[in-house]
Amino acid sequence: MSHKSNRLSVFGILILAFAVPGFALAQAWPSKAVRIINPFPAGGGTDAFARPLAAKLTPDLGRQVVIENLGGAGGTLGAGTASRAAGDGYTWFMGAVHHTIAETLYRKLNYSLVNDFIPVTVAGM
Repeated sequence: MSHKSNRLSVFGILILAFAVPGFALAQAWPSKAVRIINPFPAGGGTDAFARPLAAKLTPDLGRQVVIENLGGAGGTLGAGTASRAAGDGYTWFMGAVHHTIAETLYRKLNYSLVNDFIPVTVAGM
């Protein structure tokens, strides 16, 4: 084996050594149930959208996706709960138009839509 091919082999092994742990970490999620916080009562528009979404995601993720309805105060109670959840990807928030204007309607909120949330997607029916 030449010196050049030896270096290439070592380089290839190093790449694999660093790549394999990354794949292992990427496959660890989800290791428990995913919670979708719906900040409105059951039976409303966001609930009617969240339930079929959870039913589709459960088999796709291989873990239970649970809808938690936390209605009250125009959706701000559920938003506050979601904002305090760990940022580990296991708690999702089903926001609505109300949340985009809540900071202008209420003097003091226990969350900031801009600072406490990371938008993932825009969804609609």
